[in-house]
Amino acid sequence: MKNLLIVFAVCVLASGVFAQGMEQELANLKKHLELPETYIVETGSLSLPSGDTTKVYIATGLDLGAKNNFERWFIDWNRKNASKYGSIKVVDNWLEADLIVARYRVLENVQNVTETRSIVLPGTVWDPASNSTVTRPVSTTRSRTSATVPVYAYILQNDRQKLVILKRYVDTASLTETRSSGESLRDDLYAVLKARAKRK
Repeated sequence: MKNLLIVFAVCVLASGVFAQGMEQELANLKKHLELPETYIVETGSLSLPSGDTTKVYIATGLDLGAKNNFERWFIDWNRKNASKYGSIKVVDNWLEADLIVARYRVLENVQNVTETRSIVLPGTVWDPASNSTVTRPVSTTRSRTSATVPVYAYILQNDRQKLVILKRYVDTASLTETRSSGESLRDDLYAVLKARAKRK
């Protein structure tokens, strides 16, 4: 069967604003995928044939933590899902790809987000009725502040003459990379692979 090739591009955008216009957003995407400014990018639906192997190119820019996550997830996918939906193989050239999975963060637009929650813990309090201290549940408030940045993510089909956006989302992500960085995009990719497998 024809092999399906995918590019995984996880890029860091060093400047810009969260509320980008679509034209500027696509220009930023092309820049990080090293595409010509005139390259056509439009929305559409999946039109790829089925295949036994999905070839993936990972371009993470400075997001090395995300790159490691994708590599780890791909290993897990191959172990659990290759026989049903096809395997994923990492490749080195996105020009050979049928799909591009792209993710970039706007590092300039850092925002501090404070999360406050109330919890109940055992506490020692003064009891006027008994004129002594007693231990009982006490409600307390705790706050945590974390830095977040805007993140733009896409799955695109490479039609050789243009790119077709299959999935897109804009969200916020932690400034500090974690073992879940890129998780939503991973789930989108898995959905595309499962949809493709139904074409057999």
